[in-house]
Amino acid sequence: MRLAAVDIGSNTVHVLVADVVRDRLEEVAHYVEMPELGPQVARTGAIGSRGKAAIRALRSVLARASAHHYDHLIAGATEAIRVARDGEEFARQAGDAIGTPVHVISAHREAELSFLGVASRHAARREWVMVDLGGASTEVAIGRAREMVRWASLPVGSGVLASTYLADPPKPEERARMRRAALLTSDDLLQCEKRLDGARALEVSEKVGLPVNRVKAMRAGVEVLLLMLDWYGLAVLHISHEGLRHGMLLAYLERGGAWNR
Repeated sequence: MRLAAVDIGSNTVHVLVADVVRDRLEEVAHYVEMPELGPQVARTGAIGSRGKAAIRALRSVLARASAHHYDHLIAGATEAIRVARDGEEFARQAGDAIGTPVHVISAHREAELSFLGVASRHAARREWVMVDLGGASTEVAIGRAREMVRWASLPVGSGVLASTYLADPPKPEERARMRRAALLTSDDLLQCEKRLDGARALEVSEKVGLPVNRVKAMRAGVEVLLLMLDWYGLAVLHISHEGLRHGMLLAYLERGGAWNR
């Protein structure tokens, strides 16, 4: 069986296509575009005209994914759509556009699904911390093996922070303001922070081979990850390719149409 999951996030629209092989997921394709709903919602409280760009992005990634002939598609939306006053209306319009209901996932369920996706590949026997850094929120979960025992959703995301606090290139005093806004402290600086801040986003983009808007979001994202490492007293960060979309598909295999609850 071949499944596809759409994740309409605060910065990005992703689609994951995966085969189910012996109750595990084997990735077939992954496509992403960045309509950046989060900054618009942070400024105005509504998705507004950015909704059209997001639906165009949604159609674009699904057009590419359709070449892989998946059997079933599920779709979810996260923080920016959760908090926007027109979020439910946007979800309805997006669902009509793709012919599949778009479910607005609660913060708690988002943490569960992200944890499920990460734990499918990276669960540790002892207690471990999962951090899912999004465009407008960050889900943090404490796990023991494959069980999530505690969780929190923080209103801190790379896209909103970058658009609110950082120029291009960022100035040191702007990073200080951003750290205070996150209500966390850290004395450390990552070497990659200097690399990201060393030139305008277009120049960095050309050097590292990433889209310009992704570079801008990463500038804030690396700050959040630094603060999380400092907060939990951790020395090593293990990057997981598996996450929310994988969790959505695994939950669909377990619960069918009730995957989002």
